[in-house]
Amino acid sequence: LEQASTRATPTAPGKQVPAASTIEDAPSRATPTAAPATKKKISPIDLDFNTLGYLQESVAPSLDDPDELLFHRQTLHMELEGYTGGGHMLRLAADVYRDDASFQDESTVKSRLREAYLRLRFDKVDLRLGRQQIAWGEADGAIVSDQVSPFDLTNFIVPEFDEIRLGVDGVTLDYYFDDGSDLQLLWLGRFTSPDFPDLASPWSFVDPDALGGLA
Repeated sequence: LEQASTRATPTAPGKQVPAASTIEDAPSRATPTAAPATKKKISPIDLDFNTLGYLQESVAPSLDDPDELLFHRQTLHMELEGYTGGGHMLRLAADVYRDDASFQDESTVKSRLREAYLRLRFDKVDLRLGRQQIAWGEADGAIVSDQVSPFDLTNFIVPEFDEIRLGVDGVTLDYYFDDGSDLQLLWLGRFTSPDFPDLASPWSFVDPDALGGLA
């Protein structure tokens, strides 16, 4: 049928009835269409960050006089690590600390950048570039083979080894073999010496009186 028939409908006086229209003339209803898909731009470097930190106070009194503090330090430790989807990592670690032992004339506040390196991870190779702490084994209460990263010995070994180990600037390459063994190669950009205590410190390795007798 080209034309649709309509049935008259009673209307109120003065109200007009719209004329019949054909099916071809009937207005068509627009069909909703989906919006074009948009692609999300992905950054070439997509990092997930982790933060860690702690506040610590360490005290070491003298056995002869408990009121005399041979070691007294407040430490704020902060770490920041950023990871990528490929297993690469950026790591920063720093300390801000205050020493206030009894033998010190005044308290001192210092800061130290312990680690700042980029680790690149591949199939069988790990590559670290920058300042890093390298531990090659340790014994209880003694430093034997752990000689790559120097130590802060201003308070001897009262703090933990991880706290007094200093970072070194260089490159570390670890290669992992299929049999489970690994090979580590090191390149240090510059020599970093240990930190030794002052002669007036009770942790000094040299007796000042003995030095005076040699003069």
